[in-house]
Amino acid sequence: MVKAKKATFIWNMLGSGMNAAMTMLLTVATAQIVDADASGVLSLAFGFAFIFGCVATFEVRVYQSTDLKGRFTFGDYLGVRCMSCLVSIVACIAMLVLMGYSGQKAKIILFVCLFKVCEAMSDVCQGLCHARGHLEYAGQSLFMRTLSASVIYILILWFTKSPVYAALSMPITSMLYLIALDRKYVHKLNEKLIVNASQKAKKGIVHECWPLAVSSVMTMYILNAEKVQIDRYAAQFQGTWTALFMPAAVINLFSLFVFRPLLTSLTETWNEGRTGDFARECLKIVACISLVSLGVVLVGIHIGIPVLERLYHVPLQGRSAQFALILLGGGLNAVATFMWHMLILMRKQTQIIVGDAIAFLFALIIVPLLVKQYALGGATVGYLLNMLIRAAIFTIFVFWFAREGRTKNL
Repeated sequence: MVKAKKATFIWNMLGSGMNAAMTMLLTVATAQIVDADASGVLSLAFGFAFIFGCVATFEVRVYQSTDLKGRFTFGDYLGVRCMSCLVSIVACIAMLVLMGYSGQKAKIILFVCLFKVCEAMSDVCQGLCHARGHLEYAGQSLFMRTLSASVIYILILWFTKSPVYAALSMPITSMLYLIALDRKYVHKLNEKLIVNASQKAKKGIVHECWPLAVSSVMTMYILNAEKVQIDRYAAQFQGTWTALFMPAAVINLFSLFVFRPLLTSLTETWNEGRTGDFARECLKIVACISLVSLGVVLVGIHIGIPVLERLYHVPLQGRSAQFALILLGGGLNAVATFMWHMLILMRKQTQIIVGDAIAFLFALIIVPLLVKQYALGGATVGYLLNMLIRAAIFTIFVFWFAREGRTKNL
């Protein structure tokens, strides 16, 4: 048992860590091998890919991994995932046409989005492993796929100096891993990579998860609104924003490996009605995320700017205050992400939309005005305020429902 838990922790840490580092690793490699402008385009592509990746996953993963009573089968989840991936691809192509993207930029965005769609197909397999108590399989799959896609991207970029060819390799690599590795893990758990979903099951999963999907798409736009608006109003700063923002994005992704292994136990605690214990565990995890975020901010202020200048080949003198605020926003985003997961396991999906809708409207209306007027400074303030809004609203909701549950149990 101890050995199994150790393997789960190690592989989940490696998988989450590699996934967290991937965007930063590839944007740095692109800046070093090609230039800062190409790195900015790749960063923008990842921004769009995260949005369409949420459409592809339909945010079923958390519901699937906490479906301990087996309400839906793996074939049901797989059927919904195939449908949502197809919608994601069509939506991505439509976006490229409507926004007038063409040439190299359009191809890079499309290929990176396809990579995220392939990743979404793998994610439904990982959700099965998670629900069956084999999170180490999910971690292995995530680590091997992400590492391989990153290494192949860098090698192709090194030899061809073409970000387009390098980006094309990513979905191809991911699909090969789906066939070779994920299918093996699915078979180990006595399931098959075959769609077997009834119309009733599809409707049931869509009904349960549509609030999460809507929330997730809004969340991804919120997280990437500044990047999109910089491309629109201040494209000359895209490389600078990529350099300053990337460490903040890594904070949030690394936070996932802190609490993702605890989702099952937290679900059991909540379902058993031990709301006091649940609230205390939530406070401990928030404290852990906050301490890590504070440490990153302090380290970033002292050594972050010169390191990022060397990595991204962009001048960042005089950007320390902006960098600190962006890192602080990254910490708030990590807290919001954790509270978002807690609301899901509490089955309060609809309430999630309230917090995301408020932040989404801010990103849609206020952020463009800030970026248009103040360029990079406006993007920094917009990001920090958006993360504060989400973190505050979700935290209030979680502890409100925990208190309400405790009152009912007395």
